[in-house]
Amino acid sequence: MRKKGFLKKSKNRIQKFQLQDITKSNLFRDIFPYTEVPRIKVDHKLEIMGPPEDIFITDTTFRDGQQFMSPSTVKQNIMWCYMLTTKFYNRNHA
Repeated sequence: MRKKGFLKKSKNRIQKFQLQDITKSNLFRDIFPYTEVPRIKVDHKLEIMGPPEDIFITDTTFRDGQQFMSPSTVKQNIMWCYMLTTKFYNRNHA
């Protein structure tokens, strides 16, 4: 009996893609919106996530953020971290 896999396997093992010269990047806003938590897409269907009440910011939060936006300077990153820290502190200690 053959075990069914999570992802569908292609009959053609090698796929050839045509190289395209594009002028604007596809940032996948339907999956990675600026105003919400990123969504998970499995088999072309969006899955509902159940995030915890307390969300922690880690060093990977900032590194991952750098990968989808244009590069920023060290000074901009420091100002952004300061702004977020102040915003969260004031909200929790008002």
